[in-house]
Amino acid sequence: MNPRLAQWIDLGCWVVFCLTWLVAAARVKRDKRSEPLGMRFAQLLLYAAGAILLFDRPWFLANPTMWRLSLGPVARAWLSVAFTAAGIGLAIDARIVLGRNWSGRVTVKEGHELVVRGPYRLVRHPIYTGLLLAFLGTAILHAQAADFAGVAIFAFAYVAKLREEERFMQAEFGEAYASYRARVKALIPFVV
Repeated sequence: MNPRLAQWIDLGCWVVFCLTWLVAAARVKRDKRSEPLGMRFAQLLLYAAGAILLFDRPWFLANPTMWRLSLGPVARAWLSVAFTAAGIGLAIDARIVLGRNWSGRVTVKEGHELVVRGPYRLVRHPIYTGLLLAFLGTAILHAQAADFAGVAIFAFAYVAKLREEERFMQAEFGEAYASYRARVKALIPFVV
């Protein structure tokens, strides 16, 4: 695959993701309880740092010859497209299954239900799994250390966020969530 085509496919995947998220965000349940504002602000700062490194490298990291991944451009293109498309597909599927229970913040919704079907049978946080896979795909395409540092920042932010979500879900669903948590891994099926 031509690396230039891979860049367009990567961009297209992210555009589809953003449009899906914007449309779906309009139809969510009202919040019953949500995370503190300071925690949300810290998450947004981490997301911004990760995005800057992954999608818009700062001038001091912009040298295209620095820290290159040692895969050929065609192999990188194929691997990148596969990871990005699969990750975005998983995140969108999980978002559809989660339905009106979704929120960009850590919340419990009014009438919140514990969703354990679809991709939630494989991992407890498939949206984060999908996004991290897609971020990794984009990083592979660019193939510089700054890109992988961006992925690491997103991973750190998502792990912190999922820990808070786990506390909210445990408080809301008690034994049902404890049982689900014992059966299903958080981010990587059968691993973590």
